[in-house]
Amino acid sequence: MGKSKEEIIEEQFDAYCKAVLRNKVRGIYREEKRHDDKQVLLSGIPEQVLDELSIYDDYLLDAATMMAADILVTIRDVTLALAIDSLPDTIKKVILMSFYLDMNDTEIADHLNVSRGTVYYYRQKGLKQIKDYLEGIAHATI
Repeated sequence: MGKSKEEIIEEQFDAYCKAVLRNKVRGIYREEKRHDDKQVLLSGIPEQVLDELSIYDDYLLDAATMMAADILVTIRDVTLALAIDSLPDTIKKVILMSFYLDMNDTEIADHLNVSRGTVYYYRQKGLKQIKDYLEGIAHATI
Protein backbone atom coordinates (compact mmCIF):
# COMPACT_ATOMS: atom_id res chain seq x y z
CA MET A 1 0.00 0.00 0.00
CA GLY A 2 1.38 3.27 -1.06
CA LYS A 3 1.28 6.55 0.73
CA SER A 4 -1.43 8.98 -0.05
CA LYS A 5 -0.63 12.32 -1.67
CA GLU A 6 -1.43 14.05 1.60
CA GLU A 7 1.10 11.95 3.53
CA ILE A 8 3.77 12.58 0.89
CA ILE A 9 3.14 16.33 1.06
CA GLU A 10 3.25 16.20 4.88
CA GLU A 11 6.59 14.35 4.79
CA GLN A 12 8.01 16.82 2.26
CA PHE A 13 6.81 19.75 4.38
CA ASP A 14 8.26 18.09 7.49
CA ALA A 15 11.62 17.60 5.73
CA TYR A 16 11.52 21.19 4.47
CA CYS A 17 10.85 22.57 7.99
CA LYS A 18 13.65 20.48 9.46
CA ALA A 19 16.05 21.70 6.75
CA VAL A 20 15.08 25.32 7.39
CA LEU A 21 15.62 24.93 11.14
CA ARG A 22 18.91 23.07 10.65
CA ASN A 23 20.21 25.83 8.31
CA LYS A 24 19.06 28.55 10.70
CA VAL A 25 20.93 26.91 13.59
CA ARG A 26 24.07 26.55 11.44
CA GLY A 27 23.82 30.24 10.52
CA ILE A 28 23.51 31.22 14.18
CA TYR A 29 26.57 29.11 15.09
CA ARG A 30 28.58 30.64 12.22
CA GLU A 31 27.61 34.16 13.31
CA GLU A 32 28.59 33.44 16.93
CA LYS A 33 31.93 32.00 15.79
CA ARG A 34 32.61 35.10 13.65
CA HIS A 35 31.70 37.31 16.60
CA ASP A 36 33.94 35.31 18.97
CA ASP A 37 36.85 35.49 16.49
CA LYS A 38 36.60 39.28 16.37
CA GLN A 39 36.08 39.76 20.09
CA VAL A 40 39.15 40.69 22.15
CA LEU A 41 39.36 40.44 25.91
CA LEU A 42 40.21 43.69 27.68
CA SER A 43 42.97 41.86 29.56
CA GLY A 44 44.63 41.16 26.20
CA ILE A 45 44.80 44.82 25.17
CA PRO A 46 48.06 46.66 26.01
CA GLU A 47 47.82 49.37 28.68
CA GLN A 48 48.88 52.10 26.24
CA VAL A 49 46.04 51.28 23.83
CA LEU A 50 43.53 51.23 26.70
CA ASP A 51 44.72 54.68 27.79
CA GLU A 52 44.14 56.00 24.27
CA LEU A 53 40.63 54.54 24.21
CA SER A 54 39.74 55.65 27.72
CA ILE A 55 37.65 58.67 28.51
CA TYR A 56 37.75 60.19 31.95
CA ASP A 57 35.13 62.45 33.40
CA ASP A 58 36.56 65.90 33.86
CA TYR A 59 35.00 67.97 36.60
CA LEU A 60 36.07 71.49 37.38
CA LEU A 61 35.59 71.08 41.12
CA ASP A 62 39.32 70.71 41.68
CA ALA A 63 40.34 73.51 39.33
CA ALA A 64 41.06 77.20 39.58
CA THR A 65 40.39 79.97 37.08
CA MET A 66 42.43 83.09 36.44
CA MET A 67 42.28 85.93 33.92
CA ALA A 68 45.04 86.45 31.38
CA ALA A 69 44.79 88.71 28.33
CA ASP A 70 41.06 89.14 29.02
CA ILE A 71 40.58 85.37 28.70
CA LEU A 72 39.51 83.07 31.52
CA VAL A 73 42.17 80.38 32.03
CA THR A 74 41.35 77.14 33.86
CA ILE A 75 44.14 75.45 35.79
CA ARG A 76 43.25 71.88 36.71
CA ASP A 77 45.99 71.31 39.27
CA VAL A 78 45.06 73.24 42.41
CA THR A 79 48.60 73.16 43.81
CA LEU A 80 49.97 74.62 40.59
CA ALA A 81 47.20 77.22 40.60
CA LEU A 82 48.20 78.28 44.12
CA ALA A 83 51.83 78.50 43.03
CA ILE A 84 50.90 80.68 40.04
CA ASP A 85 48.57 82.80 42.15
CA SER A 86 51.44 83.55 44.55
CA LEU A 87 53.33 85.33 41.73
CA PRO A 88 53.25 89.10 41.18
CA ASP A 89 50.54 90.13 38.70
CA THR A 90 52.78 90.85 35.71
CA ILE A 91 54.75 87.63 36.07
CA LYS A 92 51.50 85.71 36.59
CA LYS A 93 50.12 87.13 33.33
CA VAL A 94 53.29 86.19 31.45
CA ILE A 95 53.16 82.60 32.76
CA LEU A 96 49.45 82.22 31.96
CA MET A 97 49.75 83.73 28.48
CA SER A 98 52.83 81.70 27.67
CA PHE A 99 51.77 78.26 28.90
CA TYR A 100 47.96 78.35 28.89
CA LEU A 101 47.20 80.63 25.96
CA ASP A 102 50.20 79.52 23.84
CA MET A 103 51.23 83.09 23.09
CA ASN A 104 54.79 83.75 21.96
CA ASP A 105 57.08 86.37 23.54
CA THR A 106 56.26 89.01 20.92
CA GLU A 107 52.50 88.66 21.43
CA ILE A 108 52.89 88.82 25.21
CA ALA A 109 55.21 91.83 24.94
CA ASP A 110 52.70 93.66 22.72
CA HIS A 111 49.84 92.88 25.10
CA LEU A 112 51.74 94.01 28.23
CA ASN A 113 53.58 96.90 26.52
CA VAL A 114 57.01 95.61 27.54
CA SER A 115 60.02 94.34 25.58
CA ARG A 116 60.49 90.73 24.52
CA GLY A 117 63.52 90.49 26.78
CA THR A 118 61.40 91.55 29.74
CA VAL A 119 58.86 88.85 28.90
CA TYR A 120 61.66 86.27 28.81
CA TYR A 121 63.01 87.52 32.15
CA TYR A 122 59.55 87.46 33.78
CA ARG A 123 58.87 83.93 32.52
CA GLN A 124 62.19 82.60 33.83
CA LYS A 125 61.71 84.37 37.15
CA GLY A 126 58.13 83.06 37.41
CA LEU A 127 59.17 79.49 36.64
CA LYS A 128 61.86 79.64 39.31
CA GLN A 129 59.37 80.99 41.86
CA ILE A 130 56.86 78.27 40.96
CA LYS A 131 59.57 75.63 41.30
CA ASP A 132 60.61 77.01 44.71
CA TYR A 133 56.96 77.11 45.82
CA LEU A 134 56.33 73.50 44.77
CA GLU A 135 59.59 72.29 46.32
CA GLY A 136 58.64 74.05 49.55
CA ILE A 137 55.33 72.19 49.60
CA ALA A 138 57.09 68.89 48.84
CA HIS A 139 59.55 69.41 51.73
CA ALA A 140 56.71 70.42 54.07
CA THR A 141 54.82 67.16 53.40
CA ILE A 142 57.84 64.93 54.04
